[in-house]
Formats: sequence, C-alpha cells, structure tokens
Amino acid sequence: MVAPKAPAHMQTRRRRNNHQPKNAAHNICFLMAGAIFLVFFCVFLVTSGDGDGGIVRAGNNSGIGSNGGASGGGRMRQSFHHLVEKYELKGYGATHPRSAFILVATSELSDPITSMTNSISSILSHTDRNRILVICAVFQEGVLSKEQMENVEGIFDTMDQGTSDHWHGLTKHSHEVGATDHTHGQKIRVILPHDGTEGNGKGRLTSSKSVAASRRDAANYVHYLVEQHEAEGLKSPEEHILVTFIRPDSLLATDHWMDTVTHSLMNTDKSIQNHVPTRNAISFASSTTNTYVESETKSVNLELKPVQSHASTNDLSSSHGHDKAYPTPIVEGSVTSMALSTFLNFPVEDEYLDSHFAADLEMSFNLWLCADGIDMVSFLRAKTVLGTLQHKDKASMGVTSVVRLAHTWMGGDKLQVGRQVLALAAKDGYIDEASKLDGSLDYLPETSNNCRSFQWYLEQVNKAMKKELDDLPPIEEVDLPVLDSKGQKKLDVDPQEALAKKMKEYDEESTDESQESGEDNKKDEEKEEEEKKIPSKPLSDLNKELISTAKMVDLKYVDVTDDFAEFPHKGAMDEQDTFGYIHDEKSLHAIAPPINLSKDKMNQLCGKDDGNKKMLTKKVFVDLEAHEAANRLAEIGGPPRAKIFCLVYTIATNHDRIPAIRETWGQKCDGFMVGSDVTDRELGTVHIPHEGPEEYNNIWQKVRAMWSYIYDNYYEEYDWFHIGGDDLYVLVENMRLYLESEEIQLAANGGEYLPTKKPTKQLPLFLGRRFKEQGNENRIFNSGGSGYTMNKAALKALVVDGFPTCMPHLHTFAEDVMVAQCFRNKLEVYPYDTKDENGGERYMPFAPSHHLTYKIPKNKSSDWYANYSIDIKTGLDHCAAKSVAFHYIKGDLMKRMHALLYGHCKN
Repeated sequence: MVAPKAPAHMQTRRRRNNHQPKNAAHNICFLMAGAIFLVFFCVFLVTSGDGDGGIVRAGNNSGIGSNGGASGGGRMRQSFHHLVEKYELKGYGATHPRSAFILVATSELSDPITSMTNSISSILSHTDRNRILVICAVFQEGVLSKEQMENVEGIFDTMDQGTSDHWHGLTKHSHEVGATDHTHGQKIRVILPHDGTEGNGKGRLTSSKSVAASRRDAANYVHYLVEQHEAEGLKSPEEHILVTFIRPDSLLATDHWMDTVTHSLMNTDKSIQNHVPTRNAISFASSTTNTYVESETKSVNLELKPVQSHASTNDLSSSHGHDKAYPTPIVEGSVTSMALSTFLNFPVEDEYLDSHFAADLEMSFNLWLCADGIDMVSFLRAKTVLGTLQHKDKASMGVTSVVRLAHTWMGGDKLQVGRQVLALAAKDGYIDEASKLDGSLDYLPETSNNCRSFQWYLEQVNKAMKKELDDLPPIEEVDLPVLDSKGQKKLDVDPQEALAKKMKEYDEESTDESQESGEDNKKDEEKEEEEKKIPSKPLSDLNKELISTAKMVDLKYVDVTDDFAEFPHKGAMDEQDTFGYIHDEKSLHAIAPPINLSKDKMNQLCGKDDGNKKMLTKKVFVDLEAHEAANRLAEIGGPPRAKIFCLVYTIATNHDRIPAIRETWGQKCDGFMVGSDVTDRELGTVHIPHEGPEEYNNIWQKVRAMWSYIYDNYYEEYDWFHIGGDDLYVLVENMRLYLESEEIQLAANGGEYLPTKKPTKQLPLFLGRRFKEQGNENRIFNSGGSGYTMNKAALKALVVDGFPTCMPHLHTFAEDVMVAQCFRNKLEVYPYDTKDENGGERYMPFAPSHHLTYKIPKNKSSDWYANYSIDIKTGLDHCAAKSVAFHYIKGDLMKRMHALLYGHCKN
C-alpha cells in the first residue's frame, strides 16, 4: 500500500515533532521524576499497613488519628491521594495526552444499558483514569424507556465513584460506594435525547437519530470541554486530546493501550520517521472478526458490505516500530482512536448515515482520501460481547446510506465505481425502494477538492475492491430512476402541468365509471396472463405430486435468534472460545489455493486405471462449456448465476481431511464453511457449540446448530445451501447448472409457470439422493452421504418453523433422517426426485467405482443399499452424466477425481 502524503488542508492534523518530547534532557527529567514517584509509592505500600497489597480501598482509615492528625503512613497516603486528584483533573501533559471516549447506543442493542456499562467498565479497567478526559455515553432516541431515562444517570454516577476496577497511574483498585479517601472527577457523561450542556449554549447536544450525528454531537461537546479545561488551566495548549470511538457491544482487552496509540499516532520513533507514514487513526483488532491474526484487516466490497481482508507482504514488512502497525482499508469498528482535531476537521460530514458501519465507512473514507489513513496495531485488541451490532443484518446499512455514500464518495452515476455500487443495489431492489424514500439525498455533503479521488483509494488502498470492479463489465449508462434532491423519481413534466392535464382528461371522460372499471380489471387480468411464462417441458408427474403439499414461503428474513441466548442459535466461538464469531465465508473463494500435489504424484494418480477413472472418463463429466456460457450471459445482463453456500461438518481429529476439499471443490462455492468443534481460520473451520456432547451419536444437534448459524448469518446473501460430511466431493459447476435449470426454477415457482422476476415467495425444495428408510416408502429421506441441497424457502422453513418443535432435544446420529422427518411432519415438504432425464442419479452415496460395479441382488432385502434405493440403474447408467456429488471421497482420491474431471491428467 503506497504511503500517501496528506493533502495540504489536513497536514495541520498530522502528528509533528512539537507533539514529541522536547529533547533528550526532557526525557531524562521525565524518567527521573517517574522513578522518584515509584520510590515514593513503594514507601507508601510498606508503611500503609492496610494489608491490601497496595490496593487502595475506601473506608480504610488506618494510620489516620481521630484528631485529624496523621502518622507517617497516613501522611504518605494523603500525599498519594493528592497526586491522584491532581492528575485526575490535569492529566500528565502533552507527551501523554488524554482521550475522550464516545459510545453510541442504538435500538439494535437488546439491552443497551448493560451493553453500555460493560463497555465503559472495560474502559475503566484497562485505562489510566488520569488519561480519561470524559466518557460520553450517548443513548439515541427510542433506545430507553421513560423509566430507564430517569434512572440511567444514577447507574453511571455510581460507576464514576470508582466502584469497579480502575487505574491511577500504575495502581489498579476499586472503591465502595460513598468512599471519600480521594475524590474522582466526573468522567462519565450520559447524553440522552434532547439533552444539553451548560455554558452559554456552547456544545449544546441536540436529539440525533443517526450514529454519525450522535458521534458529531458528542465530539462537539468534548471540544467545548477542552476549551473550558484550557481556560481553567487544567490543560496545556500542547496537549492534543485524542478521541476513541467504542461500539457499545465491544470491550477493551489490552492494558496500557494508550501508550501504544499515542506512539503510533505521534510516531515518536525518529529512526523510522522518514520511512513510514504517520497515520491519522488506529483501529483495534476484534476477537470475533479478527482474532489477533497479524495480517488480517477489514475492507468493504462493491455492495458496501464489510469483508475481511489481509495486509500485503509489503505492508507487513514495512510495519513500523515495535508496535507492528500496518494499514487497513477501513476501520474494524470495535474500537477506533485518533486525535480529536482530526475528527472535527473531517471535510465530509453526513449526519444521515443510519448505522455504526455506515458511520465507520464515512470515517474511513475521510481518513484515507482526505488525510493519512488508518493503521491496525497487531496487539491492540477488543472483544465483542454478544456480536449484536456485528451480526450480518446489523453490520451493514440501509438503502439511504448506500445511496448517499455512493453519491458522496464514488461519483454516483457519473463514475464507473458509483454506477456499479448503485447497480448492485438495484439488483436487490434497493433503488426502487430508495426512490420512495423522502429525503434520501437531502443535504448531501460535498467532498473537498483537496481530497484524493476514489480511484486513488481503489488503486492504492482497497485493491480487492478494484479487482472486483475490473471483473465486472463496464456500465455505460445506469438504467436506474433519476432521483431528485429528495430521492424522489424525477418526472418528465412539471407536476402541476401533469395534474392539470389529468383533471382535464377526467372531465372529458364520457364512459360510465363502472364499465371503465370493469374494462380495466379485464386488461389487468390479460396483462397478468401474458406475463406468465410457460415452461418448455412440464414437471414429471412424480415431482408434481411431491411438491403439491408444500406451501409458498415469504423469503423475507425473520430474526429468530432471541439475542443468541439458547441453542441452536447461540452462534459460533472464535479460537479463544468467545461467542460472537462470524466466519468469512467468501475467503476460500477469493484465495483459491492450488492443489498441493507433486508432478510425480499427479502422474501416478492419473496413470491408475480403475473403476473410478472409467466412470469419470466414460460417463460423468463437468459441463464447463455450459458453465462458461452461463457466466458470459450473466455478464451481459442475462440471468444472474445461482449463489451457492457449501457447508461441511467435521471434528478436530478429522481436520486433516479439509485441505483436500479447500484445494479442489470447496473454493468453487460462493460461500464455504466447515462446522467443527474447533475454530481454525486457516482451514475455515468454525466451532459451533450445540446441545449435548460432541459425538457421532449427537450429530442431529450439531446439524441443527449449524443450519441455524447459516440462516442467522448468511441466508440473505445466497440462493442455495448444500451440506455434507468431510468425505464429500461436489461437482459445483454441475450443481449450479442443475439449480439454475428450467426444471428447478419451475418447481420453486410452484410447478406451473416459470418466474419472470426475482421472487419474493418460493416453494421449499429439498434436493438430494432419495432413500427409503428401512425400505419404507412412507419415510423417504435424502441421504446425508452425498449431502442434500435446500433453496432459501426450505432453509427458512426448516429453521424458523421446523426446528423449534421438531425433536429439539433428541440425541441421535441420523441427522439426515431427522431433517427429512421435520420437513415431512411439520412442513409437508418431501424430497424431490433429482434423477436426470435418463434415470441416472445426480447425488451419489458412494465413490464412482462402487456405482460402476454394483449389482442389485435378487433378494433386495438382503442388501441395505438395494433395500433403501428407489428404481436405481447399474453400471455406467447408474450415474447421471452431469452428476452433482459423490461420497466416501478423501485425500488423494479427491485430488485424483478433481484432476480427472478438470483435465489436469491430460495436461
């Protein structure tokens, strides 16, 4: 990442030498003073005699006489308290500046007071109080009830008395309520809707509905407070106050972090001053989205959604100083620290951005395009408590913010990047919705001429976003409604003229109103009939019958997490077993690791002549020609490709099976995840706890938790979801073509007509290899061996309507049988027949060679496979030419199959 030079209008906010210690003598004096203070403090510990190991607690008056005099220890204690009170008010000066903290509680929090108190407690327990200027706890309108608003200030007043662990210099202690041995200045400022501050009206806080506006209000209050401190002699002009934004579902997790932040922002290491840029902001790593993996950063894609990214090798090698700071395209969002003047001098301020992520995105663009950028420091860490604001639905933003950010920073429909962002929003129906939003483009801020272009940001900072942009066909004209300044569709004629014309037409109308109404209704019916798209071939009678009992499902996401309190919705754990982890399901698709196989080994595997090779060269193939044609069609405005999420379940002892999946078929899925009992980012495994023990006889509970996690976090981004074990091989191109086929589209649309637009309702489809349980045709299920596939409607129906009452506490290994039973008994959804037109099976429960050589015994009841199977064929005819999946495939066999299917053996 190229180190940028700040534009002229922002250079005054860079950390310069006047913010550093004056000279070497100044440093020595400071160290000597610190040493004297430590000696003084040690004497105090020895003589205090309170038996608390140096922990100062209220209510302990040992050493202080009843006549008001004091022993030597008591006098030292009093001196210490005077020092505490002095630095509480004045801090340490320019070299160790204080920070203001701003936290904004929104309606997204289920328990805003608890979330806020937890976050503020973490500030106090990890930060020297002498370096805290103020903590602004902002509660937005509608977050608190009237009763809570009356009591909330008292809660934080109690915290301000030091009742929780807090630091004074190097001393960590706490007090009991009402302690008077030393006083604490007021650090916590509760800001409620319509609240204000005194002092000639300066810094007055007004009611704000957006996170961005609330942050700005609080920062203005801090600025006013700084001015008052300087006027009262409690702050020197050389002390440049910091501001730290903490999302109120996050906790600080690093002691003495302010020294690192100050060093990183001021860049006091002269040996690297000429080589490394001084950043304007420091972003903390989060233990739920970035569990202390040094190279991981946070970025944003063309859909303006957050994604994990990685610092380049050059960025890591040039990470400056002992802090190991490296650039990140956007702030992580849990904790962000910068100079107060930096934030207040942002040239772009949009007070209508609706979420934490939208406000963070604007902050990031200001920092990179108009200042010196953002660093992450590898060991500055935060933890997310419940993941509430980091949940997929909450980590992005509404349509208004998407439109406003695209127009403000990306040129709107004037630049290619803006067109693509708006076009992607239009695909999801956002623009139509935006056109109805009154004021979506009101008071749109203008970017300063001194800021860099967004093209610079793409080329130098967010190269992944640029690659995403380059991979899309250019949009010459945006086929979107033109919006006026209030986000309304512009009319071709003046509204008053249009109204007058309509009134004239109405007055001249001579047709009877009822007759006209009848004709209009008839026209609507005829139009609706014309819009129905007839399929080229109807569904088979069997599949018509199988889908006849299912009900259409509204595809709108319904939150059933209940704050992630109970199984199966408790979510995932990170490497430290902390709940709230959200897996980056797109990382494997982006990385696409090559097959780890030597040339000699590849030749050996390719040269082997057996049943697997015969089936995969004589019958089964990957239809790459049709796949590439569908890609080209989608690129020029044809039907979009189906987005598939692939899910594998395993346990830690089988993690050695995962690399082969990642190197072959796993990377072809749009989203990919491995559910396990241990989280390992390198492998893509995710620890998803569930009810009961982690064992084979409890896979049902494991799968319930996995499907719930997928629905809770990824439902809205994908069209189809496939699950299988760690010995599964999927022919992803064939699966995608099958799911996009007219047959499957017809079935999902109800079985009579093909869809003509993006559906809002859908028939649940449950696809896989149909088996008769114990030969019972009334208990047909999809075998878990080759995995089974569900569309959005099926996943939602299963998780939302099925799981709560369908054997919620049963412990069994037969998860595939249980899923089918829930579909059958609770939802009247039955496994769809997935055979091809020749009767070949698409989903295979065994390896290719097994199906090639299998013979059906005369007595079917003597062989479980014959007993379970439904009208199977044998030999080459058993498998469909465009098969979708095989089972019992692992290690070298998986790599060999991949090489045979994709032409690596020929090459």
